[in-house]
Amino acid sequence: MAEYEKAVRKILLDNGCSFVRHGKGDHDIWYSPIHKRNFTVDGKINIRHVANGIMKQAGINYHLSHFQNSISFENGFRKTV
Repeated sequence: MAEYEKAVRKILLDNGCSFVRHGKGDHDIWYSPIHKRNFTVDGKINIRHVANGIMKQAGINYHLSHFQNSISFENGFRKTV
């Protein structure tokens, strides 16, 4: 199963979002300068739909694809990282 939390956090930081504080459980609170409000980010993001929903809450027009966390090899096969 792909893990998207590193990619989501990098995209959030690249778009000006900032970490505010740790929330309950494994959730973190982030601030979006685009929407000017806080939103939660789960510590374990295993589903790309959840990752895309987080970016939508942040106001970022970016969608992770199924093969976002994969590496292409010369023979055409992909391996999930």
